[in-house]
Amino acid sequence: MIIETVNIDKKIIYSFNEIPKNSKICIYSIRPLEQSFANLIKIFRKDIEILCFLDSSQIGEIANIKIIKIDEFIKSDIDYDLILIPASLAREKLELLNGLKVKYKLIDTALTYTCFYYFKDIPEYNHISNNIYLNNKEHFQKVEDILKNEVDKNLYRNLIDLRLNPNKLDEFRKNFYINTENISKQYYDYINKSQIKIMIEGGVCDGGSAYKFQTSFPKLNKLYGFEPFKKIYNDNIYVDVIDKNIVNVFPLALWEEKTTLEFKNEGGASRVASNEDGLVKVDAISLDEFVKENNIKKVDYIKLDTEGSELNVLKGGINTLIMHRPQLAISIYHKYQDMYSIPIFLDNILENYTFRLGHYSFILFETVFYAIPNELAESKE
Repeated sequence: MIIETVNIDKKIIYSFNEIPKNSKICIYSIRPLEQSFANLIKIFRKDIEILCFLDSSQIGEIANIKIIKIDEFIKSDIDYDLILIPASLAREKLELLNGLKVKYKLIDTALTYTCFYYFKDIPEYNHISNNIYLNNKEHFQKVEDILKNEVDKNLYRNLIDLRLNPNKLDEFRKNFYINTENISKQYYDYINKSQIKIMIEGGVCDGGSAYKFQTSFPKLNKLYGFEPFKKIYNDNIYVDVIDKNIVNVFPLALWEEKTTLEFKNEGGASRVASNEDGLVKVDAISLDEFVKENNIKKVDYIKLDTEGSELNVLKGGINTLIMHRPQLAISIYHKYQDMYSIPIFLDNILENYTFRLGHYSFILFETVFYAIPNELAESKE
């Protein structure tokens, strides 16, 4: 096939409901990520028929789904509608399929990982003991007071309760079933997209979210992205299609100040660490310093998913937050303390803001705290 990689925006699947109805599909790759994706299709999209997994060398069967070598698939007359290819493997897989005339879509990396974690238990670092809860009860209550929308209050209570009672995970997942289409809204809920011209993204990772910002914000002129381990960005298909005139990705970490940090290199989950083996040094800069050094007059939107350093980054951007009044989408799930410390911090420094809450996974990952200036929340279409 000939792949028009310069225009893949119509070919990326961000949620289950974007797969055409009654499709007969083949899934390229048999990694646990794609197996989880297939298993959830069986749950959420019973109208879809999974014909096979495609692989370069293996044959056999997984979960009653055949595995077919790609060269055998080429020779076959299998009646299919679509091949789904993980975006994280797209460069390799599309090259292998080069010369074939096939119909395909790319599965966004965030979606495959969301599927993978569906089958995982809640990590212990997200648990809260009764003592921790009682010692911080007033902080949790403060966040409920900050959240004015009753839907957000209920969501927050459920997320805290689940940290206290991990045995309720199955019940939580059942309640989440009806909202699976919301997975694709992470970092976009409640945001006034039409007012975003300049933005900062902390935690670019593979570039998937940067590409989606580029294609979703109609007036976006510049995205300043930060990814300490830029290789994960450079090696992904998104780097081929991102508009370099709009998106600038810096191999830096965001922090409270300009400094050098020690990081644990764990790919998309790389984080600031100490007293661990295999740490690497990474240059860091604060939001305020970066904005000043680059003479940025107005930041309209800031997205942070920096694996637990979000509060540090916000502290290094107080002047930008107060003076520029950007819209914010901040991950608050990496540490249990973030569930209250980040909302309370922002409530203390920001005036006339609307605060909202979103959650985008089947476990306690991907909780986002939104802050929107009232003048923009009120004018949102």
